[in-house]
Amino acid sequence: MLTQIIDDIKRRLREAGVRNVYTAFDALPVDRKGECFTVVGVSSLNVEAPIMAPLTVYFPIRAEVEITLLAPENWSLEQLYGLFCQKVEPVLLEMSGMTTRLKSLALKPDSNLHRIALKATVSAAWVRKVERSLP
Repeated sequence: MLTQIIDDIKRRLREAGVRNVYTAFDALPVDRKGECFTVVGVSSLNVEAPIMAPLTVYFPIRAEVEITLLAPENWSLEQLYGLFCQKVEPVLLEMSGMTTRLKSLALKPDSNLHRIALKATVSAAWVRKVERSLP
């Protein structure tokens, strides 16, 4: 389920024109990811108690999704924030089948990678529907 969430967000970002999108678990060296790149991860995933119906089981799910844009240190805050507002935020807030909310946005330098990072945390909630098998 975790991989499906991350892959879905990666696909949607790429369709919106965001280039160089990777998962938090990607082992590709940073110098091969491009000048500016985006990292997608899930920091928490909670599956609530199922809701049973005669033919269907509904699983309420909540997740904290983290999207981090990394750019060279010479980029301005306006450039990085502009990229986020134009390409990333619309994708996160319009994900079909999910209720999403931008929870936090943080800017910090990443001295290890010699980049600046804009990290967005988004709360997402949805219901997974599973058909029950009849005996």
